[in-house]
Amino acid sequence: MEKIDLIISCLAREIKNKNTVFLGVCSPIPLLAIGLAKKTHAPNLRYINSLGAVNPEIKFSISSETIDCLNTDKFISLPEVYELAQKGNLDITFFSGAQADRLGNINLSVIGSYDNPKVRLPGPAGSPVLIRLAKKSIILCLNHDKRHLVEKVDFITANGEYDDSRLGRPEKIITSKCIFRLEKDKVVLESIHPGENIEDIKENTGFEFEIPYKLKTTEDISEKELNALNEINPGKRRYELK
Repeated sequence: MEKIDLIISCLAREIKNKNTVFLGVCSPIPLLAIGLAKKTHAPNLRYINSLGAVNPEIKFSISSETIDCLNTDKFISLPEVYELAQKGNLDITFFSGAQADRLGNINLSVIGSYDNPKVRLPGPAGSPVLIRLAKKSIILCLNHDKRHLVEKVDFITANGEYDDSRLGRPEKIITSKCIFRLEKDKVVLESIHPGENIEDIKENTGFEFEIPYKLKTTEDISEKELNALNEINPGKRRYELK
């Protein structure tokens, strides 16, 4: 089993049939997860990319801006995407960032202080809006360490904190080692990936989390899922992602 395949399958399982899914640029792993879900358990999902292409053909791509959008149902404008989300019709979206914290906040802006940063990052795009309007959002953390999973982000690019006024918030952080479930006032270790151990996860996580009495092991990718994934990405360039 390749770890990247397990992560893709974990993301795919968060998508339900007939869900409307939006994905921004430079998101190759969630893109493959959407394609995997569509080929397996969610054939009737509706996928909208950052160009406004509805249900484009899904193939491996580092950025949605390089996807061949000729084979697509139709195009909608970005304001229409936001209107869709405001009406509560955006079911799920995916985020990642340089940092994520226990409240579901993500940092895509700076490392260090905003006025004098150590590193200046690409910035928010639509994440501050969509993180509040999507019914469910999932945070992907490909590198599970204390640099990326922190107690408090250096800068809140997109606010994931709980409040009653929002349509949705981040529900899970899926990492290379485990799945965290974000609840109103705590983080729970939902499952641990095969081959990982709790002590290593504790050592490499910058925030406290609860460990259930009966801890689950993450379900491995199935042969059916792997075959479907290889159809989407026959050259297996996904293994180059780190």
